[in-house]
Amino acid sequence: MKSNDMTRCRVMVVDSSMEMLSLMTALFRPYGFDMLTVAMPDEAVKLAAEFVPHAIYMGLEYSDCDGWDLAKRFRKVPGLRRTMLVGLVDRDKGWQSEDGVGNRGFNYYLPKPPRMRDIVVAMTVEPLPAPPVAPSPTASAGLDRVRGGRPQAT
Repeated sequence: MKSNDMTRCRVMVVDSSMEMLSLMTALFRPYGFDMLTVAMPDEAVKLAAEFVPHAIYMGLEYSDCDGWDLAKRFRKVPGLRRTMLVGLVDRDKGWQSEDGVGNRGFNYYLPKPPRMRDIVVAMTVEPLPAPPVAPSPTASAGLDRVRGGRPQAT
């Protein structure tokens, strides 16, 4: 993706931590991204189908599922098969170990908390496809708001 195209990019952030959702909003907002933040995995899949993000940045630990299962669910949604999925991995979990986390449906992994320069690198690793459909008015109404209730403690 060309750097001047990034301001038209739709980005979804999914994480059970309210602090991480706030941090990611603070990182993306100055660059003009259309954003949707969601705390609950089930709601994230439903809203992603409407919002059709170019990229989804998501944590890997939730109370009711893990991030790899959630990535599989995102990949099954027809409009999201080519969406960039970036896993946000806790630095202290040893995610850079020899066996690592593997691809498991993700395009890229970043340590929590990510730095903006690493986010930009993740978005430029491969060209991001234009989603096949525009977001619905319902999805647009949810832009830039945290959705999904209270996050679980991390």
